[in-house]
Amino acid sequence: MPSMGPEFDALPTRRGRSPWILWNRQEMQLSEIPVTLKLFATFRRYLPPESQGGVHDLSVPAGTRAGEVLEGLRVPVDDGVVILINGRTGAPQQVLEEGDVVAAFPAMAGG
Repeated sequence: MPSMGPEFDALPTRRGRSPWILWNRQEMQLSEIPVTLKLFATFRRYLPPESQGGVHDLSVPAGTRAGEVLEGLRVPVDDGVVILINGRTGAPQQVLEEGDVVAAFPAMAGG
C-alpha cells in the first residue's frame, strides 16, 4: 500500500499536531498498518487524485487515530462529520487497527 506521501508530511493540523511527525517513518521508526479510507458526498473532493470511486488505500503508523487521517487530507473533522470504522459508529479519537476501513461523510440535516 502506498504511504500518504511527502506532500502530506508538511500539512499542519487544527490540533497543533503535525502530520510530518505522525508520518515521517525515518524519524519515528513506527510500523505501518494498511487502512482503507472511503469518503462520501462533498468529502470526496479531499481524496488524492489517484483515488478511485471515493476509496483510497494507504499505510499509516500504528497508533494513528481516525481523525488524524482525515485532518491530514484536510477533511473538516468537527460535529458535522459522521465517521464509520468497519461499518460501525466511530470517532475521530479512535485508534486504527490493521485493515480498518474508515468511512466519513458530512452530517445531513432535514426531515
